[in-house]
Amino acid sequence: MKYRFLAAGLLILLSACSSDGDQEVIEDEVLGEESTAVEEDESGGENQEEADDGGEAQEPLEPEYYEISDLSRELTDVEEKLMRMEGPYHGDQFDADAVMEELSHIDEHTSEEEAFEAILSLIHEPYYEDVEQVIAFNPDIEVDSETPEEEAPDEDELPSTSHFSILLDASGSMNARNQSGTRMDEAKEAIEAFVATLPENSTTSLRVYGHEGDNTNAGKELSCSSTDTIYHGETDADALSEVLDDVDAVGWTPIAKAIEDSQDDIPEDATDVIVYIVSDGIETCGGDPVKAAQELVDQDIEPIINIIGFQVEDDDYQSLIDVAEAGNGEFTFVDSKQELESYWEEEYRRMMDAWNEWKRAAMDEVNERSAELKDQANELKDSIMEKSNDEWANAQVIIDRLVEEEQIESSVRRDLWSRFYNRKNENWSYGYNTGVENWSNAYNEGIDRWREVYHLGNEKWSEYYNK
Repeated sequence: MKYRFLAAGLLILLSACSSDGDQEVIEDEVLGEESTAVEEDESGGENQEEADDGGEAQEPLEPEYYEISDLSRELTDVEEKLMRMEGPYHGDQFDADAVMEELSHIDEHTSEEEAFEAILSLIHEPYYEDVEQVIAFNPDIEVDSETPEEEAPDEDELPSTSHFSILLDASGSMNARNQSGTRMDEAKEAIEAFVATLPENSTTSLRVYGHEGDNTNAGKELSCSSTDTIYHGETDADALSEVLDDVDAVGWTPIAKAIEDSQDDIPEDATDVIVYIVSDGIETCGGDPVKAAQELVDQDIEPIINIIGFQVEDDDYQSLIDVAEAGNGEFTFVDSKQELESYWEEEYRRMMDAWNEWKRAAMDEVNERSAELKDQANELKDSIMEKSNDEWANAQVIIDRLVEEEQIESSVRRDLWSRFYNRKNENWSYGYNTGVENWSNAYNEGIDRWREVYHLGNEKWSEYYNK
């Protein structure tokens, strides 16, 4: 009876100092007992006392562990222990009576080590999935929103795969006089001004059509077969201006052939292409420009074909509109050089709006992904900490029952209590520390990517604004 009163007093003291949030090591002074040294054999295991009947105590079974494939790093000592397979009475499946029945072989001759392993094998929590996710946790955030000029932003350099393909009508009607010269003169000047404002890391091609032969029946065959690329390469307004000087408006209007041949002007590495057709009239060589436009946009690159109608006759409007629609683009009518230049300016305003829209969408995407990662880090942290608390609480119940039913002595009880308490602290700390680290990494990654998106969006907006 004396020992039972002492055990009850110890239980009250230990319960008061062993709450779930308490991370202090249990001191011998609080327990009121001196620790008993356990003699170890040469293999590192603890010697077991012989039972009264002369037989040896039952050796604990070797625990089994889960394995993780494709590890990005080695497991820590704590992680290796947490990979142990779960016991049949963990968490919500805990049944004290069933556990006690499984532990009926434990008696006063059972060593602390054997009792610890026997209890742990029954109540060990399933930490392995949490540990696997902690190790695989990747805080990197990829922005999936496509930029207006390429599929995804590069943090080291600006987009460099945009191609601008310009098809210029060199039919005889482009020689007609206009406000400040011929239609061809004004078209050339507007094209030169447009190319001068294109991004330096883009490519440009200039193809002319109808520039050979003449606009008579005798010169039709040669003119309708004439479509040549007179400039192709990195955007260079001065170089393009030189080749434009030699272009004369003389022949017919083979728009369909020019669209078909323009496929050869698109670089293989281009991620987006915009085709601008500058013309003052419809197809006059018998081709089908609508079909040609559809076939061009059916290519993998899916270019956009815009038609710029330069002083187009009323009857020709719809034909050119049909071509633009087939090319997933727009038809724009201009009547002078000033209106043509205004069109290019509108294109830049459109790009400014597009970059603003991308910036907002990408920033929202970064914020959302960062929040998901932080939630994931918190969930893993809470899961491991909760499991460690549950395991500790269940261990306390079993240890108390073993004492009450006089299966173990109070000295063994003290050692078991201390071992499970320290184990709880170690596992709880692992969950907390890894959770905080992963949360911080996700937070910092979100901030970094948000800033990249913000600055890239502003930089590109300013670029087009200045142009």
